[in-house]
Amino acid sequence: MRHQPRKRFGQNFLVDHQIINQIISTISPKNDDCIIEIGPGKVLTGMVKRTIKNANCFSINSIADIKNLKDEFKK
Repeated sequence: MRHQPRKRFGQNFLVDHQIINQIISTISPKNDDCIIEIGPGKVLTGMVKRTIKNANCFSINSIADIKNLKDEFKK
């Protein structure tokens, strides 16, 4: 399901896989890097996980995600 961005909320959704690949290429994530994507969606973190199998990737879309991230860094 593709969501329609709402201008009044200042929403933008990154769906162009070529641009996502350019972002991943630019940041050049390594196996021990931690990637945090803030905002709705999991497109970027999903592609990083598929590209770098051992990367620690988190997508923050809600308050619950922030709690889970805090718990993860306590380990």
